[in-house]
Amino acid sequence: MASIQSFKTKLDHISFLKIILLGLIIRILLMPLTGHRDTATLFASADKFISDGFLVFYKTHAVLYPPLAYLTLGFWQNLIRFLLPSSYPQWQSLPILYQFISFSSFRIFFLLKLFYLPFDIGTAFIISKFGRNFRESKILFTLWIFNPIVLYTTSMWGSLDIIPTFLSILSIYLIYKKKPVWGFFLLGIAAQFKLWPLLLLPLTAVISQKSLRQQIKMFLIGIIPFISMLLPVLTKPDYLTTFTSSERSTLINNASIYIGFSQYIYIFLLIYLLIIFYTENFYKGKMAMLTAISLIVLAIFYITSAYTPQWFLWILPYLIIQTVYYPQLFKSFVYICISYLLVILTYDAPLSIGLFAPFDPSLLNTPILKELFERTVVDPNKIWSVFRTINAATIIWFIYHWRIASKKS
Repeated sequence: MASIQSFKTKLDHISFLKIILLGLIIRILLMPLTGHRDTATLFASADKFISDGFLVFYKTHAVLYPPLAYLTLGFWQNLIRFLLPSSYPQWQSLPILYQFISFSSFRIFFLLKLFYLPFDIGTAFIISKFGRNFRESKILFTLWIFNPIVLYTTSMWGSLDIIPTFLSILSIYLIYKKKPVWGFFLLGIAAQFKLWPLLLLPLTAVISQKSLRQQIKMFLIGIIPFISMLLPVLTKPDYLTTFTSSERSTLINNASIYIGFSQYIYIFLLIYLLIIFYTENFYKGKMAMLTAISLIVLAIFYITSAYTPQWFLWILPYLIIQTVYYPQLFKSFVYICISYLLVILTYDAPLSIGLFAPFDPSLLNTPILKELFERTVVDPNKIWSVFRTINAATIIWFIYHWRIASKKS
């Protein structure tokens, strides 16, 4: 409690403008000096989406995202093409090491990641709107704008996840402010970038609407635009096969209990349905629970999946909001961030120190914790599993403490 109180006192003497400017400066410095192969690959796919056309692209390419993701990134790429070097098409097809050796990589990574900057800063502003007074709003904004996990996933890695994260927290805010039509519509649009916002759709409908009729109406407002934009590719067997059998999809279902005869009980689905039933009975119409229930659902999904590091971004706005609402959770929040760092160290160099490869390409081959364990431990996967378990434990501990704190308040 003393540490969070000290943080609040120091923050009182810093203006909002200084916080914004410093946050922007940090991002502008990190964007050109860091990068990951995923950024180049995703924008190259978006380029193909624009040139090949909607249906041809989904028929001939291994697709990870819904159409709006590729369309949006393709549009941005065409918009900034006159600023990109003439060698950009060749740069996209270079092996990863040669991409980073190229001096053009500074400019390319900066311009590509510039698209994510408004969503990043916008998320900070939306989170600040959940503050119950000016001081809380300022703390909420600061905890996002200087959060190392945000800087890592968005400014350094250049992850697409910031877009659905922004849209989902904006939709929750609009619903909270009694603008449900726009809120549910945006939640459906958010799922056009990544599918996870669909997890919030039924729960948000149950919490925000008291009658079954209104719940169904709001659910349809969110799901219809999502389905209508996806309809042309849903009829393509190639896309459905890729989506249902991809490695990413199967990893989501791996947390399960085998009950015999090749049948399983899926742990996340079981908990998710129980949360819906519980919410229907105890939290219907209780708007104050929107961010807390969103946190619980996304956290359970995160810890029961073989996630990639950027998925944590989905949970972060809701973690920050609850931390500010209940200052006694601050220590638990710090533990989560530290355990997340341990998980990052279990990945290859390109997802840690190797992100600075545009500045020094040799960092791609620099041994880190993962490589050291692989050289000394017979089965390093067990070590990685321990780190993920620690991360999961800190998140569950946070939720447990939140439950106690919310009962007392």
